Amino acid sequence: HNGGDGGEGGGAPAGQGLGIVGHFAGIMLRADLVDRTEPGLGDAGPASEIAFVAQQDIERLLGERAEELGVDVRRGVELTGFDADERAVTVQSGQGAVRAGWLVGCDGGRST
Repeated sequence: HNGGDGGEGGGAPAGQGLGIVGHFAGIMLRADLVDRTEPGLGDAGPASEIAFVAQQDIERLLGERAEELGVDVRRGVELTGFDADERAVTVQSGQGAVRAGWLVGCDGGRST
């Protein structure tokens, strides 16, 4: 939620004037990353809180935030198995085993 309704008596949407159009997973999205020439972007009307952002921009933003948080992101690694217990996850891949607090699979909507 952007904090303002944009209607009568309402305040301006949060981030207006700051070049921010919203957030994804708590990461603020800069207005300069939104392709405003995208057909249909404004069709939802002035109250819409939806903005289309290219996948490569989302990946870059998420990658930058993960790096800030000290996350070890490994791309192009094939997972061959994993075991989880109450404390952590042990991941097996062609590169060996890794034990971590979390395992996040971001292999896309068409993964197998």
